[in-house]
Amino acid sequence: MPRATVILHEREEGLGRLEQPLRDAGFELSYQYRPVQLEDDDSALAVVLGGPMGLRDAQQFPFLSAELRLLARRLAQGRPVLGICLGAQLLAAAAGAAVHEGAHGLELGVFPVTLSNAGRADPLFQGMPMQMDFAHWHEESFDPVPGATHLASTDPYPQQAFRLQNSYGFQFHPEVDGPTFARWMKTAPASYDFRKVVQDSSRLAQAQPRTDLLLRRLAEHFARVGA
Repeated sequence: MPRATVILHEREEGLGRLEQPLRDAGFELSYQYRPVQLEDDDSALAVVLGGPMGLRDAQQFPFLSAELRLLARRLAQGRPVLGICLGAQLLAAAAGAAVHEGAHGLELGVFPVTLSNAGRADPLFQGMPMQMDFAHWHEESFDPVPGATHLASTDPYPQQAFRLQNSYGFQFHPEVDGPTFARWMKTAPASYDFRKVVQDSSRLAQAQPRTDLLLRRLAEHFARVGA
């Protein structure tokens, strides 16, 4: 059974609605909290999830540098990676893109992403509407990823999704449903207007059938390329 290494940066986060599609696609899931292991180089799939820290915090969180090296090795070897939020930033940096503080500040809430022409043609998004609602929670962004296909954007942050070789990076959270996002908001700093975000999270339920299809396609893609 192929192994998918899932790297967590926060214990309360996880694969969400992506967990079952990965299991259905035949993956054995191996969860790790922060530190990477040498055997992660050889996993059929590496999934790097989000977290409140960023690459500029690598001195405080040295495991980020270890993850960056892991992803660079996997890209060099053609081994697939899925990066979500912080994971997408790490994947972009491993490919040579600059990661930096977002020029438009915090992007927190439920917002539509707009597919590019290449995104609409990508097997993950074929047949889906040009705009889809997803959960967002980030303050950092990255430049266009060298060699990658740009798939989706929002108005403030154009780099929302990309495909690189057989890997994918998502700045937004396709794995998060409405109840999960509302639960996250209860742990947010008091300065955040989390009540509005919780109210907006109901929009994720309307998009859930398409999001679940996207996650199934994603798991099936990694099962094919990781075989």
